[in-house]
Amino acid sequence: MSRRFERDCFVKVIILPGLDGTGALVDAFCAAMPKPFEPVVLRYPVALTKYAELLAWLEAQLPVGDFAIIAESFSGPLTIQLAADSVHQPKAVVFVAAFAKSPHPIPRIALWLGRWLPVTSPSLAWLSQPLTMGRWANRAFLDQFSRALNGVPRRTLLQRLAAVRAVDVVGDLNRVSVPTLYLQALHDRLVPSSAAAPFRNVQAIDGPHFLLQANPTDAAAVIGQFLQDALNDPTAP
Repeated sequence: MSRRFERDCFVKVIILPGLDGTGALVDAFCAAMPKPFEPVVLRYPVALTKYAELLAWLEAQLPVGDFAIIAESFSGPLTIQLAADSVHQPKAVVFVAAFAKSPHPIPRIALWLGRWLPVTSPSLAWLSQPLTMGRWANRAFLDQFSRALNGVPRRTLLQRLAAVRAVDVVGDLNRVSVPTLYLQALHDRLVPSSAAAPFRNVQAIDGPHFLLQANPTDAAAVIGQFLQDALNDPTAP
């Protein structure tokens, strides 16, 4: 494949989901992605909660040939490790409201309470709306998010939160040599703006933590332009 990517030459763009791991919330974003990019949404097995085991699983899912990665939130540290160390590296990476180390000190007591409190998927989806969607929240998305969470065991969510609590891959991020873009949500109530500091090429977009869900059109336009430029850059790896 030549370095120049024409409109009829499709390039796979792997989308790695947030904490729920379902990949069920990006349909509108995928529809907005311009040619020549072909979004491929991965769903994490619910049994996998640690970054090391998710990395081993992910490496087995990657396509042959050139590809790029879009990493939402929880998937940021996973993608950093892949791009820093894997022999099967992406050509470019986009981080969306992500982090290289734990963005908040999640107390152990919060994880313990979460294990025992009787929180259903609909109530969890509703309770999280102020943090994940803010003023972009709506009933249709709430129902969609509730259905997605319904397929994820509470234990899986809590163990992934514990993984976030312990993660720090800033050193790995410094070894990533492929082109990167960090999309920062201007109204993110989950990941603070300081989380963007270790990343290169930071661009802010209007929206909440669930940026691809709340503002898919603007996000797709910015990401599409970045990928087009990165993949056409003759100096890129």
